[in-house]
Amino acid sequence: GTTQTQIKSMVITQALILSAIGIPVGLVVGWATGSVLCPVVMSELKIYNSSASISPWIFVFSALFAWITVMISCFRPAKTAGKVSPVEALRYTEQASGFSKRNGKKGVSLFGMAAARLTGSKGKTVLVVASLALSIVTLTLTFILANSFNMEKYLSDKVQADFLLADSQYFA
Repeated sequence: GTTQTQIKSMVITQALILSAIGIPVGLVVGWATGSVLCPVVMSELKIYNSSASISPWIFVFSALFAWITVMISCFRPAKTAGKVSPVEALRYTEQASGFSKRNGKKGVSLFGMAAARLTGSKGKTVLVVASLALSIVTLTLTFILANSFNMEKYLSDKVQADFLLADSQYFA
């Protein structure tokens, strides 16, 4: 048997190891994806004179935010795992290994994990799909509003007179 503190420490250490690998990989993949997609999106929005900032502070704050998120999400499972008695944990391990042998599955696939996640909880699946749809709708509405703004019409209501200041060569 291990103590509750030792189990908490093991769970948090494992989370730190995985996040030490995952955070830098995620930052590099995100930067690469952004550097490819940003020019495409900007050209679709007809914004040609823009430049993307590659500030190290963006990566520092992103890594810090991801690390804080990992630590917050680890404390409750670590506390729960620490409260489980060794006999109950052994019973659960025996049942889980017996189930996988009966089922005849060999290994774990990414598609299988995704399918199990989607079919596991219908409420969570609906919530994830709804949040993705809401973000797409918000982006579409923002794009429509940005392109529907007419500066000439806006200024015609605000300005009483129209002046043009230019050099004489402008009118020639």
